[in-house]
Amino acid sequence: AMPEFLQNPANVGRGRWMNRYSTPEMYQAMMKKTYRMITEVDTAIGNVVRKLEEQGALNDTLILFTTDNGNLHGEHGLAEKWYPYEESVRVPLVVVDPRSPEGRRGTVNDEYTLNIDLAPTMLSAAGVPVPDVMQGRDVAGMYLGTEEEVERTRGSWRKEFYYEWFTGHKVVIPASLALVSKRSKYIVYPEYGHEELFLLEDDPYEERNVFGTLNSPAAKEIKERFSRMRSHAESGARC
Repeated sequence: AMPEFLQNPANVGRGRWMNRYSTPEMYQAMMKKTYRMITEVDTAIGNVVRKLEEQGALNDTLILFTTDNGNLHGEHGLAEKWYPYEESVRVPLVVVDPRSPEGRRGTVNDEYTLNIDLAPTMLSAAGVPVPDVMQGRDVAGMYLGTEEEVERTRGSWRKEFYYEWFTGHKVVIPASLALVSKRSKYIVYPEYGHEELFLLEDDPYEERNVFGTLNSPAAKEIKERFSRMRSHAESGARC
């Protein structure tokens, strides 16, 4: 069940759900508006690509399409972003790279990329050294090089990541922290001392919080992994 503090209408995500998605009619109206915006974005991207073609620059241009956050369209009884659930934290990353071998174009990769990877990827493509203060990695290693090199990069790629959101207002948008992997997600709302654990392979829509069912060693292990990942991220080390 949704934590009580997220059910509060003063919570922005809950309040906007009530105003946008709480009836079938409202949901349909909002989704139509959303798809109109998507169509506008698609048109704008097409205009940019055509201009690059006209200028003869398309084959010399790295194109990265992404966004800063996902969006909740009523899932979990919430709207918009600010929460560590899948619909909110997952974002697209489409890479169009003229250096990519023909056989790897149009392929799908499900490794975890993060927004911290964007700058290193662009700098590397431009031949500019990546500063040590940047925590991300160049994603091009997952599609450039020999098969052995690509497999080696994918094999060493991150298998989990640390997520954080701080706002300073526990009622309107509470702070949330998480340890995310493909198998599970551990979530902490530190201002409320509330913990959640979702086993994503069996529960991809995050409907069953099983943290309270864990035995003490299992709970201790996941908390220790979370603490290690948080310390690693906050140290500024490469992730």
